[in-house]
Amino acid sequence: MIILGLFICQPARSQIVFGSGESDKITGMVEDQNRVSIPYATVLLVNPADSTVVQHTQSGEHGWFEIEKYGATNKWLQVHALGYYTETMTLTAPLKPVYVFKMREDPKEIAAVRIEARRRGMKITGDTVKYNIKAYLTGNERSLGDLLAQLPGLKVSESGRVTAQGKPVEKILFNGRDLFGTNVTMATQHVSAEVADSVAVIHGYSEYDLRKGFESSDKTVIDVAVKPSMWNKLTGEVEVGYGYKHVYTGRAMAMYIGQKHMFAGVAATNRNTGDPSFSGADFLGLQGGMDNMQSLPTNTLLWQLASPPRDSYRLRTAFGSLYYTYNKPDTVKVNAGLLVAEGKVGSRSSTDYHVLHGLDSGQTLSTVDSRLSYYRGVFGMLGISYTPNRYQLWRYAIASTLSREQDDHLAGDLLVSRVLQSAELTTNSPFYLQQDLMGNIKLGKHLLEAKFTHSYLKEQPVYGLKSDSLILPLLAPRVGGLHRVDHLSTTQDHQLKGVLSAKFRLLESQFLEVGLRSSTTLRRFTSQFSSPDGAIADRAIPNIGRLTSSNDADLLRTTTTLLVAWRKTKGFVRFRLEGDANLLAYRYAQVTHTEPLASQPYLTFSGSLDFNFTQQNRLSLSAGLRRQETQLDWVLEGYVPMSYRMLRHRDFSRPFTHITLEPYASIGGRLSDEEGKWSLYGSVDYSRDEDFSQSALRWGMLTLYAPYTTTHGHSGRASLRGNYQVGAFWNLSGWASLSARKGEVVYGSEFSQHRQGGVDLLASVRSSYSTPFNVSFSGSWARTGFGIAESPLWFSEAWSCQARLIYKRNPIRGTLTVGYEQPESLLNARANWVADAELAYTFWKGMSVILVGRRLLNLDESRWREVDFGSLYQTERVYSRIPGYVMVKLRWEFGKPSSERRAVVIMR
Repeated sequence: MIILGLFICQPARSQIVFGSGESDKITGMVEDQNRVSIPYATVLLVNPADSTVVQHTQSGEHGWFEIEKYGATNKWLQVHALGYYTETMTLTAPLKPVYVFKMREDPKEIAAVRIEARRRGMKITGDTVKYNIKAYLTGNERSLGDLLAQLPGLKVSESGRVTAQGKPVEKILFNGRDLFGTNVTMATQHVSAEVADSVAVIHGYSEYDLRKGFESSDKTVIDVAVKPSMWNKLTGEVEVGYGYKHVYTGRAMAMYIGQKHMFAGVAATNRNTGDPSFSGADFLGLQGGMDNMQSLPTNTLLWQLASPPRDSYRLRTAFGSLYYTYNKPDTVKVNAGLLVAEGKVGSRSSTDYHVLHGLDSGQTLSTVDSRLSYYRGVFGMLGISYTPNRYQLWRYAIASTLSREQDDHLAGDLLVSRVLQSAELTTNSPFYLQQDLMGNIKLGKHLLEAKFTHSYLKEQPVYGLKSDSLILPLLAPRVGGLHRVDHLSTTQDHQLKGVLSAKFRLLESQFLEVGLRSSTTLRRFTSQFSSPDGAIADRAIPNIGRLTSSNDADLLRTTTTLLVAWRKTKGFVRFRLEGDANLLAYRYAQVTHTEPLASQPYLTFSGSLDFNFTQQNRLSLSAGLRRQETQLDWVLEGYVPMSYRMLRHRDFSRPFTHITLEPYASIGGRLSDEEGKWSLYGSVDYSRDEDFSQSALRWGMLTLYAPYTTTHGHSGRASLRGNYQVGAFWNLSGWASLSARKGEVVYGSEFSQHRQGGVDLLASVRSSYSTPFNVSFSGSWARTGFGIAESPLWFSEAWSCQARLIYKRNPIRGTLTVGYEQPESLLNARANWVADAELAYTFWKGMSVILVGRRLLNLDESRWREVDFGSLYQTERVYSRIPGYVMVKLRWEFGKPSSERRAVVIMR
């Protein structure tokens, strides 16, 4: 109790009342330099003549003590507390009503105490690591993420994502209940630290008891034991801010957590802060943990709003979302979510293309771009799982996205000494729908499983062009000094997947799986170029062939797989052996090319072997032969104009009629001591791949016609991550990665060697003192190389370093961050410096005023320059970025325990 008491930081709530008569006891208070009470300190009344102890007692739970006077005058009153220097007062007449001892920390002693407390605060049982959180708290934790960051082996990123023993945490449970699904960030950032009574990290988690032992689950989750008094509370915050150059932000969030229900609503908006109103985690978290409901494609405008590109110079976003979870353990679970988003993102840049290969080798092409994109959309999801008894599990989920996108693009291409101007307007209203149905039935020791998925996507982009000189390699009329071209295309995808499998338990931890998988895709693609001023004629171009102004194609592809797998899921040695017999059938038709229904068989296999020495010490080996996945791209064959300045060539039949098998191998492991003082995680991966895609572009009236094919390639990667706890207050972590790839690049009929590789290093140090001040340091360095044929390798380097000072002492919290970034190349050296600051003052019942400064040395618009190499050309690009800002915010937090220290009222 004495050890744990050092780390329990509770506000003093006692009220001492003195009557008019003189008391026969001495009253006092023991607290640290931050005015936090210290319980269970030893209080002595000492005779200085011979150092004998006359009376002794202990401070109470809130730091108060009373001790008999026993002729107290001219005696010493001493206080001893583990981790603090001994403090002594000489008692003289008249005695004071209250003696307040402000204890000073003894760094050597408190470190030893805290190390011992931490050693006893973590217990490992099988696949579970349990923490007594009182052994790790500093008293400055506000959110659940702050608390988790103090636990050994756990790391919490600034965005709220959590890793435990080097593995990403997929869910945070509360008393074993899944209330937040995969939305880990909402739990870490918006749930109060006061909720937690203890924390457990569970490796090999399986959500449903019926499936335990039948899956090689490698999921890691955190289970938070909730204090009984913290259930059924409504919490939240409201924040508004306004700053320099009309920058503004606003956010409101409310959350209710019950033993079966969780409800949360979020609304946010901002303008030109560079920070999005919502993140990809907000989108994915809506899915409530349902398996692979929907990913967020990186080429959509919604993704650009959630993760703004570096070259954004204007960003305005707004979104609102509702989350609901009902979880009745072992019976019913319901997840529902709705997200509405709207925003605008702008970019502008100038680019020089230095042609390295092909017919125009040695020439430089230049262009200036300005783009403004708008997005408005809604995403909804509903998932239900039902377990009527111990032998059945049924799940159904549906998700849908409907949006409206618009892209305004102005471009200027430098052709000899003339700049060709053009304006493009593209609109699109994509619609996406996905449904999942899954059932599990347990028959004795065996399990039957069925799963069906249907998805539908429709896109119909409308593209319009106005240009003073037509660059499109099609003939179009010119009216009023301008060429006008419209392009309408439609893409429709239907995909149906089905899985039927039976898992037969051979032994307690071994089973044999036999299954049948099928995946069918139907894609229809149409394309039509037209002009409001007349017809667009087809055109024949030397070395390319005849280009048509329309296209109509469809693809039917079916893959059927018979699988046999043998798995062992428990014990010191765990393994998985799987063999698949596959049959690919396809039919492809296009105006210029048609293929009849054809089929090809192929075999794939995989295996893995895990040695589980302890929960913290594992070694994993895996290898196999897999089919190289090919994403569905535009369904076309040969050269087809995709816009006014692009021709795309795809030998479409090749990726879908040629089976590309990719061998791979991997070895990985982790080491850690039982006390969580240090840990190491490493992996080495190898794969061999092939790529038969071809491409050719026309930029302006110049030709970049140099079809290339990357054939056989070898890729390897090695990484090592470590963590080390120095004493009780310092944590060191580091990460290193080495990657390399070597392959063949074909230009026409000539083969050339293609080489690229890179090294990445990252290190960080942070402190966790219970004093108001803490610090963190981080640094990174990266070097990449690229080369073709006998040409010298091109190298680029980027490095950064950063230091952060953190101050937390109620009612004030502040951070100061300074650093330096060195990307590949910059126009403005001042933009390399990082200077951020934030100061918050809580003045009344959860009300705070916050002064925020971001990129303080770059409050005006910044211009950046970057250089990159590709297989065809080297690019030099100059672009604009969102500048820094200074802002004042007002925040109100409600429903959370007050972070203010309550004053002790003394009445005489």
